[in-house]
Amino acid sequence: MNDSRPTNVRYMVLAALSAAAAIAYVQRPLMGAAATVVRVEHRFTLTQMGVLLSSWLWSYAALQIPAGRLADLWGARRSLALYCAVWSLATMVIPFASSFALMCLLGFVFGAAQAGIFPCAAIVVRQWFPPQSRGFATGCVAAFQQVGGGLAAILGGFWVAAYLGLWQPEWMAAEKVPVPVLPAWLVTLSEDSSGIVRRLFHWSGMFVWFSLPGLIWSVWFLLWYRDNPDDHPAMNDGERALLPRDLSPKSAVGEGPVAAPTREDNVWWAMLTSRTMWLISAQQFFRGFSYIFYVTWFPTYLKNARGLPVEKSGMITGLMFLAALLGALLGGGISDGILARTGSRRIAKQGMAFVSLVGAALFLASSYLVSSVAAAVTVLFIGSFMAALAGPIGYSVTIDISGRQTATVFGGMNMAGNIGAALFPIVVPYLLNVPERLGLSFSGWDLVLFVFAGTYFAAAACWILLNPNGTIFDDARDL
Repeated sequence: MNDSRPTNVRYMVLAALSAAAAIAYVQRPLMGAAATVVRVEHRFTLTQMGVLLSSWLWSYAALQIPAGRLADLWGARRSLALYCAVWSLATMVIPFASSFALMCLLGFVFGAAQAGIFPCAAIVVRQWFPPQSRGFATGCVAAFQQVGGGLAAILGGFWVAAYLGLWQPEWMAAEKVPVPVLPAWLVTLSEDSSGIVRRLFHWSGMFVWFSLPGLIWSVWFLLWYRDNPDDHPAMNDGERALLPRDLSPKSAVGEGPVAAPTREDNVWWAMLTSRTMWLISAQQFFRGFSYIFYVTWFPTYLKNARGLPVEKSGMITGLMFLAALLGALLGGGISDGILARTGSRRIAKQGMAFVSLVGAALFLASSYLVSSVAAAVTVLFIGSFMAALAGPIGYSVTIDISGRQTATVFGGMNMAGNIGAALFPIVVPYLLNVPERLGLSFSGWDLVLFVFAGTYFAAAACWILLNPNGTIFDDARDL
């Protein structure tokens, strides 16, 4: 083999991470897509539905640091394969739960397993990509989150519409849910299949089918991936020379540190006392609080506030994920390009994140001013795009400031984001009642959007104060 021409194993690794992110995000919005059906058929209250929609987010948030710490000690290969298998199994069985408590428990297990995906991804990106390419790498992973979320929104919306159209449950009239207009081919198949197609499109079926890719990926990743890049049999010396060498190959993830103890070994104290850590976590809290709207309540908003039928709300929700996909892909690449030209992390990271988040807030707030559905969807699309530009910047900065404790620090940052995400679905039902209770001139859904936009302003304020240079250990207080 000619070792002078580098192999491209690192890009295969990035493709594997991107696939895992897509699989994770395919499964996350399923309960949101089926929310109306689940709530009515299980006789859950609106408040119970909010708790169920956020049940996985609490364990996802709480276990970010433990999952990251396990990945730092055990390695991404075994950790990520296990996490993906567990969350896929939880997805498969949740529609068959017999009670609200059991559904919430399975949601908790789902979230606990998914807590490890991005701390593991952070380790992999740090080991396989140098700092000047990490914006691109994290942008790809973030983009494929949106691929998965968009597919789930579109296919989930179609699946629920097919269920309502083929089964036409009695509660639809009481809930004022119109019978969806189904494609002629689907109606014909249903009539000619002795009920097989009708049973296939029961709402619970999408949870089963959408869980299978995760189980397949888990087995493949366990067999193919290597924690230490130098150990991968498909890599040559040309590619090894391109890999970052800020960590000794012998101290790769899963093998333990070999160097003498340093201040970086006291990661817990640094995470508690570093101003940079608090600010990167705060911006993630606010971004997570706002982003989760698309995954949970957005289809209901389109139906109740904009009067859209379920099949169209699924398509439009998919458009929001498309906007986030484009933003994530461009955000990481643009930031890397600015860094290469200017050499300034403040311009490339801090400045770009601030501008994109302020833009997102302004566009989302402006949706209140438009009455047509098309105009509202347009400004929401642009707002989603602008917000997504900041995502890979936050991820790459977190990797850069983490020193050798990548997964643990990344888990702490992501935990803050998911505490925010867990709060939003529960807050929405209360926000919906505030304008009527106070006699305000705008609707509850308008208030939800105002809060949605305001949190992006708060995230932008965090970036003004954040220093993207150095590590959290540089500004941590001395013991």
